[in-house]
Amino acid sequence: MKKTIISIIAGASIIFALSAPALAASHGHGGHGKSSGATADQAQVVTANGVVTATDPAGKTITLNHEPIPALNWPAMTMDLDLADPALAKGLQPGDKIVFELKRLSATDYVIIAIHRSN
Repeated sequence: MKKTIISIIAGASIIFALSAPALAASHGHGGHGKSSGATADQAQVVTANGVVTATDPAGKTITLNHEPIPALNWPAMTMDLDLADPALAKGLQPGDKIVFELKRLSATDYVIIAIHRSN
């Protein structure tokens, strides 16, 4: 009986140890930040539509309510995104409709590299 319990505990420990890295890698953007087939080394750029909900006075981030981004498996949501250059948000106000280019830096890190107002 003791051998059975020890075997179960050892097996559970191995499963937990093997699954921990996968759980840690999925922390960014609620786990929806992984795109299908791309690796962290590939610089992926996607274009998306959104509405500005807030801008960072320091110009490091922008808060957007964006449409779904199928290339990244992201649903529509409101989120803060980093800006590659603070000048990208210059003149933008909450409520502005934009088209933006989002570059993948790693499995969970993204940066906006271009913003254009849309109609």
